[in-house]
Amino acid sequence: MASISIPAAADLWNVQRIEQLAPDEASVVAARKVLKKGGFEQIERTADGRGWWAYCQGLTGKYQVSARRTADRLDWDCSCPSPKRPCKHAIALLIYLAETPSARPEPKADAAEPTADDFEPLLRGVFANPADDTVRLVFADWLDDHGEPDRAALVRVQCESARTTLKAKRGKELAAEEKRLNQSIRGVIGPIPDGFDASFRRGFIDLKIEHFAVWKPGTLPAGFPDLFRRGWVEAVRFTGMTSSVPRDAVPYLLQVREVDFSKSNFSDAELVGLAADLPVGSPGNRLATVTLRPVLQKRYDAAVQGRIAVAAPAWLHGTPFHGVTVARLEALAKDGHLRDLPFQFEGGLDDVGAEFLARSPESAAAEYLLAPEGDLTDAGAAALGRSTTMVRVATVDVSGNPITAAGLTALLAGGGLPALQSVRAWRLLARPDEWLAAVVDSGRDNLQVEFDDGVLVSRTATSRGLGIVVHSHGAAVPGLFDRFAESHTAKAVRAVSLFRFRFEPADLDRLGKTFGPADLTIRHSVLRNRHVLPLAANLDRLRPEVLDLSDNEIGVAGAEALAGSPGMAGVRELVLSHNPLRLAGLKAIASSPHFDKLERLELRNTGEGKLPVHTPERDVVRHLLPDRVAVVF
Repeated sequence: MASISIPAAADLWNVQRIEQLAPDEASVVAARKVLKKGGFEQIERTADGRGWWAYCQGLTGKYQVSARRTADRLDWDCSCPSPKRPCKHAIALLIYLAETPSARPEPKADAAEPTADDFEPLLRGVFANPADDTVRLVFADWLDDHGEPDRAALVRVQCESARTTLKAKRGKELAAEEKRLNQSIRGVIGPIPDGFDASFRRGFIDLKIEHFAVWKPGTLPAGFPDLFRRGWVEAVRFTGMTSSVPRDAVPYLLQVREVDFSKSNFSDAELVGLAADLPVGSPGNRLATVTLRPVLQKRYDAAVQGRIAVAAPAWLHGTPFHGVTVARLEALAKDGHLRDLPFQFEGGLDDVGAEFLARSPESAAAEYLLAPEGDLTDAGAAALGRSTTMVRVATVDVSGNPITAAGLTALLAGGGLPALQSVRAWRLLARPDEWLAAVVDSGRDNLQVEFDDGVLVSRTATSRGLGIVVHSHGAAVPGLFDRFAESHTAKAVRAVSLFRFRFEPADLDRLGKTFGPADLTIRHSVLRNRHVLPLAANLDRLRPEVLDLSDNEIGVAGAEALAGSPGMAGVRELVLSHNPLRLAGLKAIASSPHFDKLERLELRNTGEGKLPVHTPERDVVRHLLPDRVAVVF
């Protein structure tokens, strides 16, 4: 699932705002074409009740798309192969819902739980005796008595059809009736998501799972979890190779009779994890059978009974967990294998798992913790930040988790993780100005944090005090300084370094009003005259001693604005190298009446080419400046 930041108070159903979320104008045009071609057959609420799920008839195929709002972000997921974020199908869905309010399904009340005392015993009787038609037919009678006649009829018809002694005429009658019931029931159970293939066997769903199936509630239609809870699904079969159970799938799998992994291979350690995730016959669960290849079945049965001796396997070195559970972590820790585990939990670590890892002595050997696209919240982030057992963890990845600014601050400044050097934090629930505050408040010098679009923020120690360094790799970072000035953090910063930014003039205006006194470096950022004007106007508030604006595109007008700013009075070192200042700009800088403390001026390659040692230009600059100023051409 991908996401994008939106204002918390924004109206999601504003078409213009939706179109602004598109990565480019072509995506908006393509989204309109999708709507014109046919758009959406059926729209459902997502299983978590916070979004919308639909099948979309795209330009080249049919795709499953979902979108939901969480705090100040918009999350979406689509089965199409487009690399764009968001894709045209997600944009089309939002536009359609905005323009057609009546199409927005209201949250449905949960399907009524079977309240009769005998429902669960009858269902478990079916699951405990899968070959016995008698218990199925008793269950069908219960369904008839409780308002589910079609489901009851399907049980009876398919049980009779499974017999081998049917006459041809009766077989045809049953086939026709089964077809009618199948169509009727498909409408009752609702859409089946991509990656899941449902068929009916003796009245229950047999569900085949592809390797790309996604189990997260935010990407599933609302009625899908009810199929497990209300006993529709009898068996789940993983059709491709897998070595672990997705964490989000575990609650569903515990409600079926059989989980079939007969097409997969498992090491002994993986069998220990599987036994921990899916305990057969556990009270409160319906799971009766886990099927594996015959060569693995005895080993699995031994793992269930705790009689398997496991050597640290090769898969622990470099293979990520795709959805780890605490039960699995506990099983591995019990056997002493957690210390060998690569802490690489792709799409599957939650707060409980984070708490366990944070306090387990087995975590002491880990050098990194990679947990992107999971369910870590502020509580889990804080637990990791407090950890005193993870003494060697230098790298942490929490991208794509629902962590707010408070959680990010707790992770970075919690007093634990003593070896932490870098953090990857894309797509969190935090604004760019909160990124700055969290890094500065961390108290960790030389810590580097990577945010959306590869923006790198680090805290450093400078000769004047605390400094921050931001590399944006040519990306715009709207709102970076919006509210940072309101925090006590900004007042502590004494040096700001920005590299490869794409600025708007308003950004420079906010920057000048946010910090001070502070040295300023802006390099390789395509800084032009229109950007320098608002910066020069606020230099008296910024009060830098070092001002480095080299490797930009500042011309004569920008040089004149800097030279005329009273804020230059405290500058001791000015670096304007590799800007097209020309001779007029050089003269303006050299003639400034505000260089009261200037000691060093760097003017390498300022647009006149490489000047010889003695030229009129150099002589003019040296003549206009006080003797104390060292000029570097």
